[in-house]
Amino acid sequence: MVTIPGLDTMRSLAKRVLTLGNRRGMKLGDALYAAANLTGIAVTPESALTLSAYFAAINVISTDVASLPIRVYQRRADGGRDEVTSHPARELLSVSPDGQTTAMRQRQAWVGHTLGRGNGFMEIERDGDGNPIGLHLLDPGTTQVKRTENTNRVYYELENGKRLRGENVLHLAGLGFNGLEGYAPVRLFRQCLSLGLAAEGFGAAFFGNGSTPKGVLKTAKVLGREGRRNLRESFEEVHRGVANAHGLVVLENGVEWVKTSVDPEDAQFLATRMFQVVEIARIFRMPPHKIGDFSQAHLANLEASNLDYMTTTLMPWCEAIEQVCNLRLLSKDERAAGLYVEHNMNALLRGDMRARAEFYSRLRDLGAISPNEVRRFENMNPIEDGDLYLVPLNLVPLALAARPPADVTRSTSNQTERAAA
Repeated sequence: MVTIPGLDTMRSLAKRVLTLGNRRGMKLGDALYAAANLTGIAVTPESALTLSAYFAAINVISTDVASLPIRVYQRRADGGRDEVTSHPARELLSVSPDGQTTAMRQRQAWVGHTLGRGNGFMEIERDGDGNPIGLHLLDPGTTQVKRTENTNRVYYELENGKRLRGENVLHLAGLGFNGLEGYAPVRLFRQCLSLGLAAEGFGAAFFGNGSTPKGVLKTAKVLGREGRRNLRESFEEVHRGVANAHGLVVLENGVEWVKTSVDPEDAQFLATRMFQVVEIARIFRMPPHKIGDFSQAHLANLEASNLDYMTTTLMPWCEAIEQVCNLRLLSKDERAAGLYVEHNMNALLRGDMRARAEFYSRLRDLGAISPNEVRRFENMNPIEDGDLYLVPLNLVPLALAARPPADVTRSTSNQTERAAA
């Protein structure tokens, strides 16, 4: 007799799938998700969003990334850069990807697809010259990324059988080990998410049943089917529901109430729900206070936590978006000419008023920024003569520090005159 490794496990799983599917009227896919979870709760990309902490994590990251300005720049020979407003990618990324919706809403959905399913896809519409003129979201649940057998080139296959060339798809992916696709958190962490959903369902059932622990009505008398039904219905009619919670129980004819369930305190219900918030924050590499857990966040460290959130959570996603946009929306010649796409994260780096004032003051005293540049950072209009770069007059080059004061003044004045000329 041939023994197949894991055959018993496969048979057990198949039996459980059939049982769950028949009992709950589930689709086969949902039944497979449920059978794979020890709680028996199906965790799909859609059902996982009903868990508040999971939805908050995806919503926060995708919204924050989409709200950051993204622009097309060109590098100067002197190391500076200029914003390029005439490139078609600028309109698609900053205004509207298709003339129908806003760029922020589309990028929010694109990043949200990636966070929830591991991959986000947008088809690039091009004109006759190959310039991008539109971006269209694709269904991440049905879009498949593949390679050709002969040339090993990437292409994307849609549900209707249509194939898209790799250069015509903006593919944003999370962590994955094949170099093409990202792993879906719903599949990797289904036990964690199903535990959160189970705890939420337990709490809803607990309060929905009048906050009364489960138990049995015990009697020494023999009751027929009709008697048991009448006893159960009469008891539930009086004590079931939130409005009837904590009511007085009156039992007759030797009937006793025997508690059979574990109360929420013994089950660590609240601790479990709080820990699930931390677990989900860990999955998405974000501080827990961003999804509502302020137990370890204080006013003294909140600014540092926000900076950590920007560098640890947002910056990697911004870098991934910039790289795929540079690769697909800019031609090779344009990249060689110094064009690139980049987010502006200055708004997230701004501290409080006092910290900003000190930061600007130091840069101004070094001659690194002008007053008008400070005003632009603060969304203020420029002023006359505000483009001058200033330095304190009490600073001199180190080589002049040992000379007599008169020589230093004369030398400094000469340097100033030469610079002005």
